[in-house]
Amino acid sequence: MNYYSYNIFDCNIQYNKADRIWYCKYKYGRQRLYYILDGEAWFFNNGIEYPISTGDICIFPVNLEFIMKQYSERKMRLLYFDFETIPPIISDRIYSMRATEDPVALHILGSLERIFEEIREENPSIPRVFYPQNGTDSRSRILCMLFDALLTRLSDRFGIEYKLDPVIRESVEYINENFTNDIHVSDLSKIAHLCPDHYTRLFKANMNATPYQYLMSLRLNRALALKDQGIGGEELLKLTGFRNLDSLSKAIRRERPEHDIEK
Repeated sequence: MNYYSYNIFDCNIQYNKADRIWYCKYKYGRQRLYYILDGEAWFFNNGIEYPISTGDICIFPVNLEFIMKQYSERKMRLLYFDFETIPPIISDRIYSMRATEDPVALHILGSLERIFEEIREENPSIPRVFYPQNGTDSRSRILCMLFDALLTRLSDRFGIEYKLDPVIRESVEYINENFTNDIHVSDLSKIAHLCPDHYTRLFKANMNATPYQYLMSLRLNRALALKDQGIGGEELLKLTGFRNLDSLSKAIRRERPEHDIEK
């Protein structure tokens, strides 16, 4: 089964400075795809070392903890996508391969790189975070279609299985359509004809998050996208389901500190 739907949150070409050790530890609530354009580094996960260099593709499943180390005398350049799929990719391993192993994937990645470079040339001040699904221009639509094709191709290549219980699919659709309203687990479990505890366990097994966590992530991602478009205040609250700016600001500082609403 392929994924039911996807959302792109952040994407861009990232530059890491040379002449230093770059040491980070991530735990994403989302998934990330890296394509190494230039440079080399090492990922460490569950005691396994993943050396990466120019031309490598990596996919990091949801909530996978890993460490990245860069020992390089030259700048590292990466194309990345932060995204989610429904259902999510759940695994305890990093998926990686050389792009040259799949000519179709390599061609798509080349097209994505050119689009980002064109955007950067036209607007050197473009923010580090770029939300293509909020764009109405043809280039944003093309970028999303290319990513969809790439993710489908890589999912087949890596043998990634997307499994979603029909009951949970119905719940996800309901949450996606009503996330600006008050939604409680008791309401969702009634719709699913399950007791709340059983429903919550089933939801988490399918989505790697509780119904509340998924709802808050959905609201927060929408808030960040709208904030990036210059929308704020009461209008932002109305469009995201947050009750007040203080609760939104706390959620951003807790989950996405690089997007602090007060900055």
